[in-house]
Formats: sequence, structure tokens, C-alpha cells
Amino acid sequence: MTDYKKYYNRLYKQPYQTKRYAKWKGYNKHTKLASSLVAGTRILDIGCGEGIITRQLNGNLVYAIDISENAIKYAKENNKKTRFTIGSASQLPYVDKTFDCVSAFEVLEHLTAKDMHNCLKEIQRICKDHGRIVISTPNRSSIYYAAIRSMRIQNKEHINEMDFIKTINVLSKYFTITSIHSHTGTTWFRTSYATEIISKLQDIFLKLFPPMKSLFYSQIYIVSINTKKNTITPNTKTHTQTNRQTQASTTKNKTTQPLKS
Repeated sequence: MTDYKKYYNRLYKQPYQTKRYAKWKGYNKHTKLASSLVAGTRILDIGCGEGIITRQLNGNLVYAIDISENAIKYAKENNKKTRFTIGSASQLPYVDKTFDCVSAFEVLEHLTAKDMHNCLKEIQRICKDHGRIVISTPNRSSIYYAAIRSMRIQNKEHINEMDFIKTINVLSKYFTITSIHSHTGTTWFRTSYATEIISKLQDIFLKLFPPMKSLFYSQIYIVSINTKKNTITPNTKTHTQTNRQTQASTTKNKTTQPLKS
């Protein structure tokens, strides 16, 4: 499934995130933790969906991007100050070194491996040197996801789930990881009873086997800084053209960022 725009426009015919997730304990825990890790004066939220987390971000300038026109339409209804753009996570329409902080919450698992790496390269490019990067993704090796798989339940939107070790290894190729956070439960499946039981067992288990704590990391939140050298050679023609377009647009309106032509 690589025709993301068609798929997610169909998915967002109605504001399904708000209806499906907003009242779930796991999702509320996710949005609270995710938004608390973001800090900067100019912030970009990639794969913003309906903007549930976006509207909780505090920054002088908050930008957000999603490939679904329908998702952006719903996001704009509750995020009047945010500057929204319709676009791809693997080809971000922003000038090099634009943002102090870039977030991508629950995005990587929705991309093919190739598009995921392109997305991370793009984050490198648009994030300022020593800028903050916050990425979250499910931990496929956690006992929560093992329990879900045992019930033959699958999230069809997740086409590239990674385990804890692979996630760390992939992100370490692009950024310098400074901290790792997590919470119990999932963001997309109502597992409240299972979560409560596992959470009670977690403290006992970790006292006996502390090295195995990553098994309880159902959602991983990695905070990094952009200190590593860029791993890509930019398309000079494309980025030069984008820079010129942005400079011209900024002269007229300092709050907008043009899409690539």
C-alpha cells in the first residue's frame, strides 16, 4: 500500500481519530506524553492527521503536514493558529534548516521502508543543526503487541512495524539519541483491561528482571538532536528552486511555506 494519499483520504472521510481514539486511556496517555516532549520556537508536526496532538504543541510558530486533504480539513477546524500543508512525509516542502523541533508521532509504521528512510533524511534536512527531533512508533516486540497478535488482530495501516532494537538502530543512523520514553498500552486498540493487568505485573517483573524492561515499552518515544552529518546528497535543482520560491513567498507572507513544484 504505497498510494498513501488515496488511502488516507478515504480513511478520513470522517474525523475517525477523534471518534475512534480520543476517549481511550491509551491514546490520551500518548497525546499527553508526546506533546510534553516537543519544545521549540518553530515546530513542524509531520503526519498530523486531525491535529489532535498538534493543537497541544506550544511554540511561537507551529506548522503541520499530512498527505490527506480530508485530515487537514478537520485539523484546521480546531487549530486556527497552526500553518497546515498537504504533502508527503518523504518529500517535505520546506527549506533546509527551517525548524527548531520536528515531531513525527506514529508515522514511521505507516510508511514503506524506503519511504521511512526518505522521511528521516528529510527531517535531517529541514531541522536546524542541534535541533530537537521527537519520533514515536509502536514497539512490535512488546508483550502488548504480542497479545494483540495472538488474538489475530492486525492494524492494516501499520505496514512497517519495528521492534525496540531496530527502531533505535534505524534512528541512530540519522540522529543523536538523547532520551527514550515509553508508556504502556496501545494507541489504536482498546486494551484497557489487559493494560491494567499488565501494568500491575510490570513493577513486580522489572524488580526481578530489570534488563527486560523494553518488553513493556508498547509505544516508544525517541528524543534526538540533529548533530549527525546529512546522509543524503540533496537534489540541487529541486532544493534551489524551493529556496527561491520560499524566499519570494516569505517576502509577501512570512507565515507560509510553499510546496515544491
